[in-house]
Amino acid sequence: EVLVSGLVTPAYYEILIHRNEHVEIRLKIIEKKVDALSDDYIVELAKLAKQVEKNYNNQPLDLEWGFTNGKLHIL
Repeated sequence: EVLVSGLVTPAYYEILIHRNEHVEIRLKIIEKKVDALSDDYIVELAKLAKQVEKNYNNQPLDLEWGFTNGKLHIL
């Protein structure tokens, strides 16, 4: 709710997955805040997103995701 209403600014991550599967994470800091995700979760999310994109002709997608009991889910 607070994100949708604009009361908070989300963290912005840019994830690059190179052909050799090397993952590079760039964090764009808009304002000082606590990171929402650990690097391990960011990498897991990026790899899952890449798998979903492959099912849609490698087109970039706007994905919703969440965690339940420490497990990542694409919604």
